[in-house]
Amino acid sequence: MRVARSRMGRPGWAEDVVQETFLCAFKSLHTYNSQYSFRTWLWTILLNQCRRQMKKFSRGVFIGAWGQNSDHDDLRSTLVEHLKSDEAPSDRLATQERAELLDVLLSQLPENQADALRLRFFGELKFHEIAEAMGCSLSSAKNRVRWGLTKLAESLGPEGELSIEQASEHKT
Repeated sequence: MRVARSRMGRPGWAEDVVQETFLCAFKSLHTYNSQYSFRTWLWTILLNQCRRQMKKFSRGVFIGAWGQNSDHDDLRSTLVEHLKSDEAPSDRLATQERAELLDVLLSQLPENQADALRLRFFGELKFHEIAEAMGCSLSSAKNRVRWGLTKLAESLGPEGELSIEQASEHKT
């Protein structure tokens, strides 16, 4: 869910993508080759679903998702989630701001680098699993993560601090 949320930008869209991923995996289970890791096969499906859904969203196929109800539902679910948490409100706010900043910075990276970082740190995949999921070599997977981290570090600057507004204005 974290990878989909980071990739899609909205919780509702991410939930749709995750659901579609599991449906697609179930329908395609007969094509799974047990020689390979089931986990990376599933991650590959998730990345493909994210790409497909982003294309549909960019073409405006899901007009209903842009309506007021989805914004209110997202806000409502976020508020309920925060109320259930034992974390202090200031800590929750700081965590949320860091997550939003990270999403903005990831959106400014090339897709293959951002996806490699999402798989490595949100999905906790090993480099060989990233390579399998992304259909690239092991060295390419390592380089995508390294280059992505380097660009993130450059965006944050020497102090390691950057606001969401600054990140939105700062195009890499």
